Amino acid sequence: MLNRFTLIGRLGQDPQLKKIGDKDLATFSVAYSEKVKGEEKTTWFNCEVWGAFASVVQSQAKKGDKITVIGRIVINEHEGKQYIKVIASEVVFL
Repeated sequence: MLNRFTLIGRLGQDPQLKKIGDKDLATFSVAYSEKVKGEEKTTWFNCEVWGAFASVVQSQAKKGDKITVIGRIVINEHEGKQYIKVIASEVVFL
């Protein structure tokens, strides 16, 4: 099986950097928009980047930037809502 996901969209906020144990974690949201039946529909994806690349993403990416995120997708459900999270293995600044 393969769980590989590619997303091109815009950052919803500046990436936030956290330290989890001895590893860095950058979290951010990416908006993907498309027209559905003539109306603009936006889907938000919560993304994570781990390790040394997390600080690069945090320092280089800013709210509104267009980026490509490549990774695996995880869908969680909480109180009847679905939350889509992408664990990124690669982030490309466009």
